Amino acid sequence: MNMATKYSLENFIKIVNNINFDSFLRQKSDFELESTTHVDITSFSNAFIVIKKSADNSENSVKPVFMGNLNYLNIADVFSMLNMLQKTGMLIIKSGNKVKSVYFMKGEITFASSNQPEDRLGHLLYKTGKLTKKQWEDAERKMSPDTRFGTVLLKNDLISPKNLWWGVKYQIEEIIYSIFAITLGEFFFLEGAIPEEDLVRFSLNTQNMLMEGYRRLDEWKLIKDKIPSDDALVRLAANTPNVELTQNMQAIVRIIKDDMSIAEVIRQSQIGRFNTYKILYALLNTGFIEIVGVQKQEQTVDETTIKTLILIRKYNSMFKKLFNVIKSTNPKFNHNELLDNFVSELSDRLKKLYENVDISTVGELDESKLLMNIDAMKLTEADSLNRVVGLADLLLSQLMLEGMNEFLNYEIFMAKNLLQPEAFETINREIRAIQNES
Repeated sequence: MNMATKYSLENFIKIVNNINFDSFLRQKSDFELESTTHVDITSFSNAFIVIKKSADNSENSVKPVFMGNLNYLNIADVFSMLNMLQKTGMLIIKSGNKVKSVYFMKGEITFASSNQPEDRLGHLLYKTGKLTKKQWEDAERKMSPDTRFGTVLLKNDLISPKNLWWGVKYQIEEIIYSIFAITLGEFFFLEGAIPEEDLVRFSLNTQNMLMEGYRRLDEWKLIKDKIPSDDALVRLAANTPNVELTQNMQAIVRIIKDDMSIAEVIRQSQIGRFNTYKILYALLNTGFIEIVGVQKQEQTVDETTIKTLILIRKYNSMFKKLFNVIKSTNPKFNHNELLDNFVSELSDRLKKLYENVDISTVGELDESKLLMNIDAMKLTEADSLNRVVGLADLLLSQLMLEGMNEFLNYEIFMAKNLLQPEAFETINREIRAIQNES
C-alpha cells in the first residue's frame, strides 16, 4: 500500500535561489543531513528544492510532479487542475520572500500555511477580536519549539475551543484568498505530501474557494476606492438617511463610536476583515457613515530601539556605498541575489534576524523588517532572560550588531573579488572610517 508521507514546508523543504549547481553541492552541509540520509534534489527556475526522505518510508517519498511560473499559468488554473485530477499533496507558491503552501486531499483543500507574519494565527486572532493584545503576547512568550500556538491558548484558557476552531479555519481561508492575488512567482506541487498529524485538517471545497476568492478580489477593488486602509477613521453621519438596514449593518452601526478606526471596528465586529469591510462599504453607499481621516499612529520608541535604529542606519550607509561601487563596475550585479546567498549561509539564529528582510535597489536593508524581527524574537525567545532586567535587550542588540557585521564582511569579500585592487582599497578605507566613527 502506497501511503502518503508527512511533510511540512519548514522542516523538510529547502529552497536555494540564484546559485549555480557547483556552489549548491558545496553547500549541502547547510541542510544538516547525515551521510546516510536519502534525499531527492529537484531543480527549477534557478532554484534547488531538497526533499528529505524518512529512513523507514524512502520508497514512498513525495515527488515534485508539477511546477511552473505564474507568469505563464494562472494560480486558479493550478488549483482547478489539482481539483479535477483529485490530487493529494502540497502546493507551494513562492513569490519573492513570500512562501505559502496549500495541502490537498483528493483534490480538496485541507490545510494551508505561510511564512508571512500577518498570516500567523495569533496575529489574525488579535485582529479579529478573538484575543486581546496581552493574551496574544502571553501566549507567544509561552511558546516552545515543540508546541502549537493553539495548544498554548487552550492550555492557558486564553480562548474557547469554538473560537480556536473558527480562527484556524479563518487563517486557512485568508491564506488561500491571499494566494489568488499573487501573479508573479513560481509554484511546485509535491504529490503525496500531507500535513503533520497534530495539525487540524479541514475539507474545503476547492471550486467554492476559487469562486469566493475571485469574487473577493473584484469587490476589494471597489471597497479600497472608498476605504483606503485599516487606519481610516469612520463615524456615523450627522443626518442618517431613512433607509432599512440589514441585521449585520445594524450590528456594525451599534459598534461605531465617535471617530473609530476601521481596525477597531473589525476587532469589535468579530466577523472577519473582509466581511466587516463589505458592510462598511454598503453603509458608506447609503450615506449612513462617513470616512473622516486616518488614525495617527502613536509610537513610543524605547531607548534600545532608538540605538538599534541608529546602528542599522550607520551600517546601511556602508552597505549602500559598497553596493554602488560594485554595481558601477558590474551592472548585472543583482541585489536580491546578494542577500539571498548571504542569508543561506547564516546560522538559524541570524536567519531569524533576516527573515523576510528586503534589500533596496541601492543596497540598503529594510530597517522596519529588521526591527520587527528583533521584537518578535523578544516575544518568542527572551522570556527567561527578562528575569534579569535588560539582559534580553542587551543580547538582542549584540545579535543585531553581529548580523550587520556579517553582511558587511560578506559585501567586503564580494567587493574584493569583483573590484580592481585600487578601487577596492579606496572603498575599503571609506568603509573602515565610517565603521570606526563613534
